[in-house]
Amino acid sequence: MEANTKEKTSRKKKKQSSNKALKTLLIVLAALVAVLGTLYYFVIYREQQRVAIMNGTTFHEGISVNGVDISGMTMDAARAALADSAEKDIASGIHLNFTCNGQSYTADSSCFTITYNTEEVLTEAMGLAREGEYTELREQMMDIKENGRDFTLEYTVEPTGV
Repeated sequence: MEANTKEKTSRKKKKQSSNKALKTLLIVLAALVAVLGTLYYFVIYREQQRVAIMNGTTFHEGISVNGVDISGMTMDAARAALADSAEKDIASGIHLNFTCNGQSYTADSSCFTITYNTEEVLTEAMGLAREGEYTELREQMMDIKENGRDFTLEYTVEPTGV
C-alpha cells in the first residue's frame, strides 16, 4: 500500500509541476503579447497616424478664413466656400464715390477687377500641424481645435475701365 501511495504522491507532484509550468508559460506568453502590443502602438501605429496627419487632404478642426469655418474641408471645397462667402462679402464692400463736373457717382465692385490671395492663404492653413513627431502633431492639432486659427484674405483692386 505504501508503494501505491508513493506512486499517487509522485503523480500528483508531476501533475502540479506540469500545471505550474503551464501557468508560467501562459504568464510569459501574456507578457510577451503585452510587450508586442505596446511596441506596435508606440512604433508602428503612431508612425502610421503621423504619416496620415502629414498627408491629410482636409483642414484640421478649428481653421477658418475670414470667419468661414473650413474644418474638415478639402482644398477645393474650401476654395468654393470662400468664393461663395468671404470673397463676395469683400466685393460687396468695395465702392468708389467720386465727383466729375459737379455730378456725384459711385462705382461698385463690378467696375473693378478684384484679386484675392485665396490660394496662398489656403496653402498656409493646410500646412498647419503637418510636420514633426506624432506627439507634437497631436498637441498642435489640439491647440488649433481648442483655440482656433483664423486667416485673413488680402485683395487688390484695379479699375476695369468704365
